[in-house]
Amino acid sequence: MILFTDYGVTSYDIGSGFGHFAIASQDVYKLVEDIRAKGGVITREPGPVKGGKSVIAFVKDPDGYVFELIQRGPTPEPLCQVMLRVGDLDRSIKFYEKALGMRVVKKVDRPEYKYTIAMLGYAEEHETTVLELTYNYGVTEYTKGNAYAQVNLLYYYFLLD
Repeated sequence: MILFTDYGVTSYDIGSGFGHFAIASQDVYKLVEDIRAKGGVITREPGPVKGGKSVIAFVKDPDGYVFELIQRGPTPEPLCQVMLRVGDLDRSIKFYEKALGMRVVKKVDRPEYKYTIAMLGYAEEHETTVLELTYNYGVTEYTKGNAYAQVNLLYYYFLLD
């Protein structure tokens, strides 16, 4: 992940379309305590996700960006997820499949909570960073804000002879 600074800019509007980054940890409870001890803001205490078993927590960085912490086993990619809210889930899935060659690795509909998520990626969810598209029932549009010109996820590969 690359972080940029625009000198002279004192605030950004992050809009409502960008959700969060997610970071995997083998012990979310311990990580939350470490973050709290260092002055971090916990916006959701660790515990099971609604209607599921995965343990998650949410924290906010000093600039107000939200990060999800997900408890899972060892992973090659701790930065495991980027969540975007979309107004038309089927249209968005088709775009990422056709334009970028991604595939749906998981899709979950939660009518009791009025949302559907689709995880897209190039490998299984626990093997790589995935794009989480979230459709909230009845919401067809989100503001983009002015904080993101682009989101870059870079992977560096080195070939050794």
